[in-house]
Amino acid sequence: MLRILREGQRWITAFFILAVGGGMVFYLGVGGGGRSRAPGSIVVVGDESFGIREFGRARARRQSMLEQQLGADFDAREMSDTLDQIAAQSLIEGAILSQQASALGMAVSKSEIERSISSLPYFQGADGRFDPAGFKKWVEYEFGTQRDFIREQRSMMLANKLMRTLTEIARVSDGEARQAATRRLEQAQIAFVALSARSPAAGFEPDPEALKAFLASRDAELRSLYESRSSLYDVPEQVRARHILLSLPENASPEQEEAVHQRAIEILGRIRAGEDFAALAKEFSEDPGSAANGGDLGFFARGQMVKGFEDAAFALEPGTLSEPVRTEYGYHIIQVEEHRAAQKRSFEDVREALAKELMGLEVARTEKQAIADRIAEAIRGGASLEDAARAEGLSPQRSERIQRRPDGFIPGVGASPAVMAAAFNMTPGQSSDRVFEVDGSMVLIQLLERIEPDAAAVEAAVAQERSLLANQKQEAYISTWINQAREKLAKDGDLVVNLAAIRGG
Repeated sequence: MLRILREGQRWITAFFILAVGGGMVFYLGVGGGGRSRAPGSIVVVGDESFGIREFGRARARRQSMLEQQLGADFDAREMSDTLDQIAAQSLIEGAILSQQASALGMAVSKSEIERSISSLPYFQGADGRFDPAGFKKWVEYEFGTQRDFIREQRSMMLANKLMRTLTEIARVSDGEARQAATRRLEQAQIAFVALSARSPAAGFEPDPEALKAFLASRDAELRSLYESRSSLYDVPEQVRARHILLSLPENASPEQEEAVHQRAIEILGRIRAGEDFAALAKEFSEDPGSAANGGDLGFFARGQMVKGFEDAAFALEPGTLSEPVRTEYGYHIIQVEEHRAAQKRSFEDVREALAKELMGLEVARTEKQAIADRIAEAIRGGASLEDAARAEGLSPQRSERIQRRPDGFIPGVGASPAVMAAAFNMTPGQSSDRVFEVDGSMVLIQLLERIEPDAAAVEAAVAQERSLLANQKQEAYISTWINQAREKLAKDGDLVVNLAAIRGG
């Protein structure tokens, strides 16, 4: 969902171009020009104002788009504020595009609007000809006046012209596309050493005086760590129990119910006579999740089991058995093994343990940094990564064949665009003396092999790469124009978004 929202917000202009067209010549007669800042405007962009009606249409378009993309995951109530923001953004970007088009000398004639409208099946009658009455009725229902409809269509068509112009500017040559396809399909294999400093140094025990000084000097940091882990220190009441389940169908007859109840009583009698609960659970329990473990359910808190079972378990003393307990699943025989009272460990209870952990992490980092620095120094002296690592008692790992990825993810290393870039800019056999920081680890690499892609595979990917590069160029041009215009409008006080007007604020 987040990916779709980010893409929608970053490139909302692509969805802005949803114009239904313009109108026939006898419906025009209204000039271009901008709007005044009418009272109750939701969005103002320069001399264009958008009220509740225009905002509602933009919002409905965005909602329809997201409903199609998210399907059952779409929640109109949860996404209400997000939809408001996307709708406002689409109005801003659409207005900026049309204004920029006008500034470049582009215009939309009446005849262009006529052709756009007359070609739309939506406004054609049964005979396939333009239906003026149907057009007039729809426009006045959706827009209030034909003047507002024509103004919006002209703005959208201007934005479309700018988009088409940018498509031409953003053309990509065969050479560019082929080079991009080659880069994307090229593979590499690396050797790497990843020195993790995410765990405290093994066997670390701080000097009492050093610990005392750490507690005094790092109190704020320790409190922050405690707060970030507060859920770990707030432990609810729990019990550890075993059970034997004798299942019943949902619509069990009284006879079935009684038969299963009697079986439960018989098994309970055998347990009370001294037979092992776990052994009987393995033999008789019909709970597939726990029977093989002797009915062991581990520790659980309130709210994790069905209520009848939970009430019985929490009422038992450790080492005692329940009578047969009826739930929606059937009859249970419950044995409670341990009962833990709820507890909340205070900061004072854990501050020393937290301090030892942080001190141990710092020691580990210092130790790993020293190793990484020695390996890097050996590489600068002419050694390969593999030789330098083995001199430190380490065995470098070898990656699978990797391809360029935007996030830089390499299995075993993690996500690092810097590591990825270095790997594809080295020559085979070359070791890098740079120590990369990757998710709490210090990483050094050596390029083992560069694998050029098959020429046929490159040719097959050229068309796709050309399209991707053209889209990237087009987005870059439009983003630059929109951002520059937005900044100037905001600086001059000509960009206003008043979402409070639709939220009753």
